[in-house]
Amino acid sequence: MVSDTRLSILRNLDERFELAGIKGYRQKLVDLTKDTATVLGDEQFDGIILDAPCTGSGTWGRTPEMISAFDSESVGRFAALQRQLATQAIKHLKPGQPLVYITCSVFAEENEGVVSYLQDTHGLQVQRADVLHGYRHKADTMFVARLVSR
Repeated sequence: MVSDTRLSILRNLDERFELAGIKGYRQKLVDLTKDTATVLGDEQFDGIILDAPCTGSGTWGRTPEMISAFDSESVGRFAALQRQLATQAIKHLKPGQPLVYITCSVFAEENEGVVSYLQDTHGLQVQRADVLHGYRHKADTMFVARLVSR
């Protein structure tokens, strides 16, 4: 299942999945800033990929004009949102299964800080966490962490 709050993103994903030959998935509009029980009930998943909204600082090599619009206070706002989204998502993760947390941010507060929160608050264990230094390859920089629920 794939979800987002934006129908346009789900439509775009349909096109990308069709080109990639991916079939047999379903999609739902899900707002992880709210209680998900009304949309997902008690549905549990074998794994969750949370590509979290972020400052986008990892894309600045490709979009340097975005630096001029950057508000340093947005880092804290995004980190709070990321913790909220992860908290809602974890409710639907089967025990012992992975949560893959992804941002295109270079800020520790949005990355390692959120991972620490997930460990301390939700008891998830980090299997691996890396910064993918995209600027070395003319690509976006991303943070990816694989955590497992207990």
